Formats: sequence, structure tokens, C-alpha cells
Amino acid sequence: DAAGTVLSGSLSRAAGEDAGTYAINQGSLTLTTQNYTLSFTGAQMVINPALLSVTATAVSRLYGAADPALSFTVSGLKRDDSVAGVLSGGLVRAAGGNAGRYAIGQGSLSANGNYRVSFTGADFTINPAPLSVLVDNATRQAGAANPVFTARFQGLVNGETSNVLTGLRFQTLADAASPAGNYAITADGISNGNYQITYVDGLLTVTGGGVLPPLVAETAPVTTITKPV
Repeated sequence: DAAGTVLSGSLSRAAGEDAGTYAINQGSLTLTTQNYTLSFTGAQMVINPALLSVTATAVSRLYGAADPALSFTVSGLKRDDSVAGVLSGGLVRAAGGNAGRYAIGQGSLSANGNYRVSFTGADFTINPAPLSVLVDNATRQAGAANPVFTARFQGLVNGETSNVLTGLRFQTLADAASPAGNYAITADGISNGNYQITYVDGLLTVTGGGVLPPLVAETAPVTTITKPV
């Protein structure tokens, strides 16, 4: 005898499409002959969670600005499932407010029981804020010492003051022996990774006395002036 001639009908399983375990039943399977007595032993059909790939989107902002929303892309949704219907929670980034890179992690983002999440992180970048250092113009008489040079700052954020800008230095070609004329006051030396610094020169005007040709004035020794208090 062959199974095809002794049996008819088919097995069935318990209804359901979500991930889980479903019993396999005898269903409509029956004997077509009285030569046998049917003894049925069932089994289980397992629906495993599908793999859902979630990839964080890299984002950036300037130092001092608000964090943008964290987002992600998804691949692997099945049937008519939607992101909103499958995922809940949200991503999170590593703590920190200084300029630099911070990892974006999975946070509380999770899927329902029909999916297993495979997460790929990205970088959250805080870029230095633009800051202008505007050197103030100054005037003195020929033969006098250079005045204390000062500067203004445009672009400070987070309520910060110039106290966070250490190392400011001023330089000019003019010294007490320089003749009357105009001399650039330059600045540099600030060390603060949270700012992208642009220096704008000021002008030192030396009045009175004789005036040397510009070429001669430009070769005068450089004088470094200390940062104003």
C-alpha cells in the first residue's frame, strides 16, 4: 500500500501570522480504507521573527545650537507592515556638548515580536561655531610706547564670555622708534576647540614725527603685546 491510496485530505495548522509557535493538526486527513486505524501525532510550525535592519542617519550641528532630531532608515519590513506600526522608542546619542563626534546608539528603539532588530549606528557631530576676533584700532604719538591692544568678539554662544578664549596675542610692526604712519595690529593664539576663529586686523595709527616710506616701516621689528586683562 502507498500513502496516496490509503490517505486523503491534508493537515492543517493553528491560525496566525505573527512570530510564534502554531500546532500542526490532523486537519482533514483521513483513511480511505478500513484496513488501517489512524493514529495521528502532531507537531509544531514555528514562525521566527524577521530581520529588520535599522541604520541611524548621521547628523551635525554647530556648537551652541540645539540638537536636531535623530532619524534612521529601515529595510526588511514584511507584508504591509509600517515603521510606525513595528517600531517604538527612539535613538539616543552619547552625552556631550563640546565640539566633537558622539556615537548615535539604539537607545530605546525596539521592534514588536515579529522582528529582530539589527542596528547600525552613526556619528552625531558638533562642529565648532564661527567666531570673529575683531582687533580694535588704536592711536599713539610717535616715540611713545604702544598702548594696550584690545579686541571684540562676535559669535560667542551658550552665554560664554571672553574668559573661555585663552592665549590671545597681539602683534604689530610698530615700536617706540617707528615713525608716524599706519601699522596693522594682528591677533592669534586663541585655543578653544569649540570655535572656528577668524581674526580681523586692527590699525595702529602713529601720529607726529617724520614719516618713513612704507617699505621701511614694514621692516620694523615685531612687538608682541600681552593680552588685555
